[in-house]
Amino acid sequence: MTNTLCIATARNSWSTKGGGKWLHDGDYFVSEMTHFIRHEEVTHGADVVGKMYTNKNRLALRSRTIDDIQNNPGFDTLAFFCHGSWKWLFGTGHQIWNLSELASAIASSCYIDKRAQRRVTIVLYACSCGRGKWVLPWSKRRALVERTSIQGQHGFAHMLSAELGARGVVAHVFAHTAKGDTTRNPLLCRVTTDPDTRLTITLHYREGIKQELGKEAWTRFCALMRDDPAFRFNIPFMSMNEVLDNVDDGC
Repeated sequence: MTNTLCIATARNSWSTKGGGKWLHDGDYFVSEMTHFIRHEEVTHGADVVGKMYTNKNRLALRSRTIDDIQNNPGFDTLAFFCHGSWKWLFGTGHQIWNLSELASAIASSCYIDKRAQRRVTIVLYACSCGRGKWVLPWSKRRALVERTSIQGQHGFAHMLSAELGARGVVAHVFAHTAKGDTTRNPLLCRVTTDPDTRLTITLHYREGIKQELGKEAWTRFCALMRDDPAFRFNIPFMSMNEVLDNVDDGC
């Protein structure tokens, strides 16, 4: 049984700027997935399956993603390494208006605990999937936890979380709220939808850390994300209190 399923875009992009060049972004996604897999195997003893996609046809990507999810049932962690936006997960070909098929595949294949509750941690190592079409300024947001009506509407991570919650899955969806490095981007959020109440709540790490420990702690958090692979790969499996303890220990 697979504990962790990882999917990465292995196709490099071509940039037309400056006379044209290969960006080697696909090479980087695969490299980060390899590091993540090694960490999961060594630290958590997980049985990890890694998939690399080179196809750029969206329908083919969607089909292969669904097949790989359904062919590796029992996973409690699902990680994607690819480009993204508020409405797209480019590496799988899914967007906000067809992600219900992705949610259905995850719901039918993810881990079932002893109480017959379906659970999964989803890590979107992709730019901006954690924001909505519009986002209020930081000064007008709630301090730590905010509803989707405040965060923004129709963002990929939020809609995926809502779709999974509607299917009875307890899912923690980790995503980036802005552009940044695949795994080192500190602008993180965690989106969770309660299957019973259907209430979607977003926790923003920057706001939470600054509120609890101050601005200097946020600087330390960014440094840990940049320099400590064990820390950044453990973030999806840590509670906010554990994150705060690690950041506080670094002072």
